[in-house]
Amino acid sequence: MSLKEKCPILHFADLGDERGKLVVIEGAQAIPFEIKRVFYIYGSDPTVVRGQHANRESEFVLINVAGTSNVRITDGTEEITVELNKPMMGVYIPRMIWKDMYDFSSDSVLLVLASTHYDGKEYIRDYDDYIREVSRPRPLVSLCIPTNGVPEWVFPVLDSIYKQSADNSLFEVVVTDNGNNEEFKTKIREYAKGHDNLVYAETKAQMFLNEIESYKRARGKLLKFVNHRTLLLDGALERFIEFEKANEAEKPIVYFSNGMIEELDKKAYTYDSFDGFVDGLSYWSSWSTGMTIWKSDLERLPEDVKDFNELFPHTTALFGERTRGKYIIDNTVVFDEMPSGKKPKGSYDLFHAFGVEYPGIISSLYRDGDISAKTCKSVLDRDLDFVASLYYNYVIKKEYCSYSLDGFDDMCGVYFTKSDIRKKLRRKVLKRFR
Repeated sequence: MSLKEKCPILHFADLGDERGKLVVIEGAQAIPFEIKRVFYIYGSDPTVVRGQHANRESEFVLINVAGTSNVRITDGTEEITVELNKPMMGVYIPRMIWKDMYDFSSDSVLLVLASTHYDGKEYIRDYDDYIREVSRPRPLVSLCIPTNGVPEWVFPVLDSIYKQSADNSLFEVVVTDNGNNEEFKTKIREYAKGHDNLVYAETKAQMFLNEIESYKRARGKLLKFVNHRTLLLDGALERFIEFEKANEAEKPIVYFSNGMIEELDKKAYTYDSFDGFVDGLSYWSSWSTGMTIWKSDLERLPEDVKDFNELFPHTTALFGERTRGKYIIDNTVVFDEMPSGKKPKGSYDLFHAFGVEYPGIISSLYRDGDISAKTCKSVLDRDLDFVASLYYNYVIKKEYCSYSLDGFDDMCGVYFTKSDIRKKLRRKVLKRFR
């Protein structure tokens, strides 16, 4: 992606009339992020240079609402200069882009919209430091670990990664934290000091959207999701690296299902169509642990994640490429999940998630013509089987569940009825007694 593509010029509609000009700018619409901070620069001498920094976390839109100014933008490789001379135009500046603002006219008022509240720690103010950071060799694989900050899970997972025999220059670890555990924040910063390929970032992303934040911050060519409760088995990291090397040119869509798909043997399967891939995955496309995506494919997805499914953003990303000539489900075992005990794993409603949201994703694939009716019916039937299992385990047997179960009645009748679930349960009972 070129620097001009990374930093597009934005044009805003003039809604004025004979009474005067009117420009409306709305966050997450005309602006590709939710606006958290607004400031403006005025009264600067034409010889003054403002900015002179890059930001690890913040995104910006710069608009000269009066007068003119120039902004010099660079990513360390390319450089462009944009003249801001109309109140109906702005320039978007994403994370990790260096910016200098200068040549202010005497009447210049430069409005800056930011995606974050001010945090001096995320600024890079020395250009040489910036160049060193962006010029690091690009890793082949990024292991992305979104977390809400659970030390007893995250650090064993990190240890399982760093005890592998892979060359540290070939991979990086990206930990994004949307929790408020100060003990964890202190410990992870100390841990990062001993590993120069570990990136730690605090985020405000809600729930599972934190996963997408970890992908955005990754620099690797292949991005592999790592659940903060799953230990890498010996050789797993090398397997991901070798997969990237062997498939970088073709870039097949891949999902590492970790032996969870019972219908498949514990080996890799190749499909030549999106329809076959979705059918082979069954309802496991809802499971984030298998998620893998090429960085180049991620960059083609919308920067704004407001249209991603909040409960299954990884599924939205996984299904982003529907015309690729090659799809792979690798069902070999690469992870070992730690027991969660009675520690809460999530706060969402289980029946709403798998009885409403996920079937909606699959049905939309059929409506869009991307999967066949046969595949749609097959995946929904297997998802119904899963929902019936949830009902049996958590409602009938009353096993411990850290998720909410309140949505069962509201779920029924949207895609699955109580009669559908009773039929599935009868089959399960009969099967056990055969």
